[in-house]
Amino acid sequence: MNEKTKLIFFDLDGTLVDGMEYIYQHLWEYFGVDKTQTRETIQKYINKEITYEQWVNTDVKLLQDAGATKQKIMDAIMSLHPMEGALNTLRALKNMGYKIIIVSGGLDLVIEAVYGDEAKVLFDEVYINKYDFDSEGKLIGATPTKYDMEDKGTCIKDSAAKYGVEL
Repeated sequence: MNEKTKLIFFDLDGTLVDGMEYIYQHLWEYFGVDKTQTRETIQKYINKEITYEQWVNTDVKLLQDAGATKQKIMDAIMSLHPMEGALNTLRALKNMGYKIIIVSGGLDLVIEAVYGDEAKVLFDEVYINKYDFDSEGKLIGATPTKYDMEDKGTCIKDSAAKYGVEL
């Protein structure tokens, strides 16, 4: 085992990012997505009637129907900002030698908007949903994180094995 490597894991929404409670709710409200449809999809996922991937793809479809593009999504999230003290904490942890890992059901564009280029320095690994866009910025799909809400513990175990550290 590697006793020198230290891992620390963070969620994104409401932990490292402030200005909204939950990114998808923020986007649904911004784009005027029908709340009945979003509630039905969430309930289907909770009841295990659909997979996490199906849930993400349904959200993408709802946002596509509402006219979401990369630029419009970025406009929607530009009001978000680092949680108070997050940047100083992340920088201090990096200086102490920690590997910082984000494991979130959130959205990759939030990291880009909130942490910019510094994200590449701060975060060693990022496991998050990624939206896919065509060359004109049209939302065309998503690549769901393999560590969805129920699999965050698996991410921690897999990362510990990857870096050779004990849990």
